Amino acid sequence: MSYREYSRPYKEWHGTELAENMRQVDIDEVYASTGHTPLQAVLSSVELSDENFTFLHESKVVAIAGIREVNENSAVPWMLCTNALEDFKKEHRKTFYICTKQWVDDMNERYQMLFNYVDARNEVTIRWLKHLKFEFPKIIEDYGFEKIPFYLFMRVRHV
Repeated sequence: MSYREYSRPYKEWHGTELAENMRQVDIDEVYASTGHTPLQAVLSSVELSDENFTFLHESKVVAIAGIREVNENSAVPWMLCTNALEDFKKEHRKTFYICTKQWVDDMNERYQMLFNYVDARNEVTIRWLKHLKFEFPKIIEDYGFEKIPFYLFMRVRHV
């Protein structure tokens, strides 16, 4: 089993479908960090990424993920999800965790450090990030557009 079985190259309709069906935790997080609407968040994330793809299940967009290189040693991974993720996880929870861990492992082979920020209210995503072996070394009390607490999360490949 590989994340590549569920992923496809990003297409414009994927972004529209994701924006129309984005999970509330992701809507809250993107607004708090940037002030963007779901569609603005998807389009800007895709545009700023060096590569991105869509996770599909039964022709439905489950998530769009990408990575933006900062330099040759570090990059910013991101993922925005639809409400279809919960249905997918009901039947395929193990598959979801295995596939997302493979993707993060692959990115961490290419880049020594992966990092980004997560809304401190987003407990579901924080649990998932911990499962993926990310660490949370710092909280920023007044992050982003809404100036609320966000955690810096990172994963460093030790060489």
